[in-house]
Amino acid sequence: MPNLTNKETISIHLRTYRSALRSSKEISIASLIPTYLKMNPLLHPKANSKESDQEALSYVLARLPKEISQTKLIVIGQTKEIFTKAGYKIKKWKQVFAPRRWRRTFFDSQTKTLASFIASISDVDDIINLLIALQIELNKTGQSPNFKVKLLSESWVNFAKNIQIWWREIIRRTKRQFNFAQQPLVFISSNSHSLINLLDGFCLKNKEKIISSSGQKSTNVYFASQFAFQRNPDLWRKKLAAEKEMGIMRIKPSGGFNLETQIIPGKLISPKLKNLIALNVEAPLGFAAFHLLEEVLENVQEIKGIYIMGKAAALNTKKGDILIPKIVFDEHTQNTYLVNNCFNNNFNYPFKGGSVLDNQKLVSVLGTFLQNKDLFDSYSEKEFNIIEMEAGPYLGAITQATFPKPLPQNTIVDLHQPPFEMGIIYYSSDNPYTLNETLKEALGPAGIEATYLTTQAIIDRVKKTD
Repeated sequence: MPNLTNKETISIHLRTYRSALRSSKEISIASLIPTYLKMNPLLHPKANSKESDQEALSYVLARLPKEISQTKLIVIGQTKEIFTKAGYKIKKWKQVFAPRRWRRTFFDSQTKTLASFIASISDVDDIINLLIALQIELNKTGQSPNFKVKLLSESWVNFAKNIQIWWREIIRRTKRQFNFAQQPLVFISSNSHSLINLLDGFCLKNKEKIISSSGQKSTNVYFASQFAFQRNPDLWRKKLAAEKEMGIMRIKPSGGFNLETQIIPGKLISPKLKNLIALNVEAPLGFAAFHLLEEVLENVQEIKGIYIMGKAAALNTKKGDILIPKIVFDEHTQNTYLVNNCFNNNFNYPFKGGSVLDNQKLVSVLGTFLQNKDLFDSYSEKEFNIIEMEAGPYLGAITQATFPKPLPQNTIVDLHQPPFEMGIIYYSSDNPYTLNETLKEALGPAGIEATYLTTQAIIDRVKKTD
């Protein structure tokens, strides 16, 4: 793996702000800039320049609510009780949203305070480095906002409690229809649209209405649907009603875990799976994946399969390609996982929009800003092609449930014989080396075919469940 020289500036920066955040006092974001600049983050190539970095700024602003322009203090915590105990009455605050980051956030215009819920240490890393990058770019314009931040609690126990709140809400909402203690389950980590769209048939049945309502030139009904449902609320209500009629349940976010969960009857996948539950969760950020899957594995009697899909950066491919790993390195634990991935050598779908690259090597990184060119070069030299944030934490939870020992560190973990089927599949959203294709841009129509093919592959695997 990368030598100490490549990692040291990142490690020092990480230790610096994590240590500072243990303070009970507010921390100035400006004080964290020096170690950030020494990293030379790949996503912020002009950080050390006097020249404005518009791409980095666009990336940041898409992941923070617009109220950040009025904010002086950012407080971070896991649960509502933590905020209340610290004196922040967020119930009375306005809920605000970022275009590209689904995190529960509230703003108090009187005190200029932004309260942000976190689900794991990855959220802390994400928020802090977004703020540092923003501070740097605003300093270049002479604005110098001097953001301050306060972490209310970083206890590992509180992260676990956060996920427990999510799970209890699922049990409460579904107890009349499902029994997680007795029914077999498949766990899917994907998105909030493609799985249901392929199972309920609503988009295909209403294709003309959806395309005409979308305001888009594309004739792809699945691409058009994301715009049509926003522009035509009545159409969206009809879809939700159709889902409910079929027995599909959507559990809206609560607490610090700000991701939609969908409970889907197995009979919608195959008539023979009438006793099966499909649990689909929007892909979490980074290490929240570990807490999430750990909770599921501890509370479900029988797991038939775990399927992870989503978008990832790729070092040697183009946007929209499909990527299937067999080896996963996790920066959190420094573990290397050898994976029996059911999609390897087994993805036989016509794919017009790109290439299918199976048997790849993947690295789960700590965060988007916690990478530099030297580190990526070292990964590339060792033929690591896929870069993302969740596979490693997910595999950590699977490891913990598979072996009678605590989760190891800095070792090779053989997961060729897990107690359930396992599938990991991604589509490429960007190339970190190509700075004009950073994550500031949505994948757009190019990703639709890959998204729905990978989703169909998961459905077909679940259909084979015993």
